[in-house]
Order: sequence, then structure tokens, then C-alpha cells
Amino acid sequence: MKEWRVRTFPAGAETQRWELLDAQGRTQTFDDVVRGWREREDFRSFWCSSLRNAPFDAYAWECPPVTANTLSRGFDCVFVASPLLAQIQVPCLFLCGEFDESTPAANRAFVSLVPDAKVSIIPGASHMPMFENPTAFLTALRWFAGT
Repeated sequence: MKEWRVRTFPAGAETQRWELLDAQGRTQTFDDVVRGWREREDFRSFWCSSLRNAPFDAYAWECPPVTANTLSRGFDCVFVASPLLAQIQVPCLFLCGEFDESTPAANRAFVSLVPDAKVSIIPGASHMPMFENPTAFLTALRWFAGT
């Protein structure tokens, strides 16, 4: 039996929302996912494999922003097919860790599809740059916000 699985939901044209479930079908929290990412190679392998097998070229982001108060919230993420990215009409920051095997190349490609987009690759981090290098992560956000 697999230890984790992804449950998908349609979330609009060319968009999917994913939840992460354990072997018993329980929704995993952001805290479970952060702990799994930090501590378990098999979890990292499962998640990266899931990202590689997304049904379309996609970019994922966790929602809402993770704080100490939202770590117990059920983990979910959204995948958006890349053609829709050109329709974004607001400034956009694509951000990921330099060692994240699932997103640096995609971020560099997606930034060319979105008007007024920027990319920031966080040094020394993988898939959870907000935890792995919080100083550089906040610096990138401040740079993007112009503060």
C-alpha cells in the first residue's frame, strides 16, 4: 500500500487543486508535509514524482501562505496550465529554492509567459525555501514588493 496519495479536484479551466492524503485516507496538514519534506527521503521522492506527473505543464503553489497559525490546516496546492499564465494582469513573482528539482526550470520558463513577472531562486533551499532559507526568502519578497 502506498504511504501517500494525491486527490485531485477540478478548479476551473486548465486548473487542478490537489490534496495530499496518507495511507488511511486522512488529509495531511501543512505541518505533516513540512515534517515529511524535512525528514523523509521517501516523502520527497513521492512529492517530486507527483509534480513530474502533473497532467499538464504546471506551476504549483501552496495556499494560503503558511504561518505558525496555519500549519494545522489541510495541505492543498493548485496547478495552473501554463497557457493561462499569459492572462495574469498583475505583477507576479515566481519563487523557489535552487535545489528544488521540480520548479527552478519551470519558473524560468513561466516568467517569460507572464507580463510583468520576475523570478527569484532562493540559494541553499529546495522545495520549502520559506523554512530552509527564511532570510533570503523574505529578502526576495521585499525586493519584489519594492521595500
